[in-house]
Amino acid sequence: MKKILFLFIIIFCFGYVKSQDLSQQLINIHDVSNVAEMNAISNPNQRSLVYVVDQGLTYQYIGSQWVPLSGGSSIVDSLYVDSIITVTNFYNNLVDSCCGINTSSPNTLKIGDAFGCGVVFYISPDWTHALIVALDEFDNQWGCNGQDLPTNDPSDGLINTNTIIGSGCSGANDAANVCVNYQSQGCSDWYLPAQYEIRTLMRNYVAVNATLNSMSQPLIAINKNYWQSIDSNNNNAFTVSYFLNLGQLTLQLNTESKTSVQGTRPIRKHTF
Repeated sequence: MKKILFLFIIIFCFGYVKSQDLSQQLINIHDVSNVAEMNAISNPNQRSLVYVVDQGLTYQYIGSQWVPLSGGSSIVDSLYVDSIITVTNFYNNLVDSCCGINTSSPNTLKIGDAFGCGVVFYISPDWTHALIVALDEFDNQWGCNGQDLPTNDPSDGLINTNTIIGSGCSGANDAANVCVNYQSQGCSDWYLPAQYEIRTLMRNYVAVNATLNSMSQPLIAINKNYWQSIDSNNNNAFTVSYFLNLGQLTLQLNTESKTSVQGTRPIRKHTF
């Protein structure tokens, strides 16, 4: 009887673990030894585990510190894994020729840094590039009403923006043209972000807003729609918004009339 009960418990626990949504995502983090940063992406009170891709190690919160567990990647699928993160510790010995920022001394770039003529909101895991959001914000219509454009790339807004501009339908005050014509601190290669790019920006809005606020620049707004560079049909285009719902911030994909006025935030890609 005891053996049967034990087997039942094992099967139940296995099924429970497999039924959980781990909500794993790729997050850039500055330093795994920074307790505050690790706590921000996990829940130490629930014995959470965090798997660090770059190191192949799983960390657990023990005695007020995050420490690597023995066993490494073998416990990635544990019930308690909150996130899959990428640790980025990069010393940039280049000079940012676009903005004249001298980074010849050792400098660790991170999300929220003022860099590349704006604010960093994404760093690629292989350190080939970073995405930079403009210091300024605009309110515009998407434009191209009545035309269904092939702006289908979810991750590269530059391709979509070039398609919009190349179609000849974008007016001077339309979102894509506003981004293309935007210039700041010597940079002129801005574009209207794609879906994944604007979603990443919204997820990192806290770090970005802290820097924008310190520079007295317009903040990324909650409960506001921001255009992305993908249209939905002849008369509508997609937006992304972060809104407060029952005390929780929720990221939402919306469609709005191309003639309606929504937020426009140019971004650019900074190649290292």
